[in-house]
Amino acid sequence: MAQTVSMAADNPKMPCESRAMIQSQDELTIVREQLSRIEDAIASMRRDVMPFNAGNFEILAEGYVRQIKVLRAEIENFLGLVPVHAESTNIGMVDYAR
Repeated sequence: MAQTVSMAADNPKMPCESRAMIQSQDELTIVREQLSRIEDAIASMRRDVMPFNAGNFEILAEGYVRQIKVLRAEIENFLGLVPVHAESTNIGMVDYAR
């Protein structure tokens, strides 16, 4: 079955809703590790649950997917990446050369 994943709120050194987002390179490293663990947990569920019950997999993965989006947004915010929506440009890509 899926492994247990410790979330940022469980770690006093990590950002959570009561604190600002990622504030240092060390916190970035921890958030990236958390992201990797969550992705591993989903991969495990995909392997162990999905073949038997795709509906259960979707329900079980929903919270993990939501947390992945939160962590990725925190990483992008710390790195200074600004999401570009397809409707705001012709090609829907970020120009990193600027």
